[in-house]
Amino acid sequence: AIAAQPFSGGEAIAAALAHRLGLAHVDNAGLSAGASTPGFPASALESAHQRRSFLQRVIDQMSHISPIADYPLAPSSPPALLATRLDCHRRWESAVAAAAAGGGTVISAHGAPFALARDPRAMRILITAPDAVRARRLTDSGASSRNATCALAHADRDIAQVIDEYYAADWLNATHYDLVLNVERLDTSAAARFISEVALQFTHDGRGRSSPARTPAREPSPVTSIPFGVSVPAPSL
Repeated sequence: AIAAQPFSGGEAIAAALAHRLGLAHVDNAGLSAGASTPGFPASALESAHQRRSFLQRVIDQMSHISPIADYPLAPSSPPALLATRLDCHRRWESAVAAAAAGGGTVISAHGAPFALARDPRAMRILITAPDAVRARRLTDSGASSRNATCALAHADRDIAQVIDEYYAADWLNATHYDLVLNVERLDTSAAARFISEVALQFTHDGRGRSSPARTPAREPSPVTSIPFGVSVPAPSL
């Protein structure tokens, strides 16, 4: 289960990892589409993992009920069929659990490592990169330096709010993950290769099959962090 900071290249790394290991790959859009039903359209499921506006949060607090979805099913939908935001999130969590059940899927979605926190088979990964590196990727795409910095700040804040809403957790805290990988000096292929090597060790030593207490990883740092608090310099290319 992979979470990634925006513009760190996490989605491409997840796809490359799945290809390297011969596994299926599903992202947040795929999870939402697969779990959608007439009562839970994909748009509502995806909306449940987007930051709520200030007005939406005020309405939620005043109503004293589960936060409502940002997008109702349809203007003509009867009230009984309108899925709440929390209902949509729980439906999404069920889709994550179903995708992970077979043990042969790379799941890339910010909330996936938290949804699978109690699954001893799941390897939880965070892909990160310094702000300057992520901003440079945006400016290379045509954004101004100022706009890139603002976009990163908003994107990070939006994800943080959603994870805090559902899991009361700081999603950038390294202790929530088995592996934290700083990809500043790694391209997509090298990052996927490194993760695959750690994943094989994770499975072979039994940590992916039994449920021992997890040893907290160290806080993110300029070096690559591997599971259980051991740090090594990122491999040279």
